[in-house]
Amino acid sequence: MSTKVKKMNLSRGPETKKMKVKDLLTISQGLAYINSKETKVWHTISKNLDGIAPLVNDTNEKHKLLVEDLATKDEHGNAMKNAENQIDFGDNIDEANSRWNDTLSEDVEINLTTINLEDIKDYGLDANIMKPLLGLLVIE
Repeated sequence: MSTKVKKMNLSRGPETKKMKVKDLLTISQGLAYINSKETKVWHTISKNLDGIAPLVNDTNEKHKLLVEDLATKDEHGNAMKNAENQIDFGDNIDEANSRWNDTLSEDVEINLTTINLEDIKDYGLDANIMKPLLGLLVIE
């Protein structure tokens, strides 16, 4: 008599995925959001966050350089903010938008360990944050 044992597959092995920086930032935000919840996939989330950290940090550095180069500065050399509390690029706004869009459009390759939807579906996660992750990070 054989007994079947149900195996719990919390994640698959890492897969190399090619994507745009914009998608990388979406994944980073989604991983941080899932990580803020108590889930059984915390180890997979941590591995993914560690894996994408260098690329996210590189993107943050590019944004910092963009601000240093093009933002309107106060008398102390700090970037000023506009009425919407966004960085004020003044007459440089078109150049800033162009450079930032170029950065977001760059291709990157990352190793992601996917997460089964079944393993996180009962946590009441925000659908607006989770939707972009379906098929890329979260699989059915």
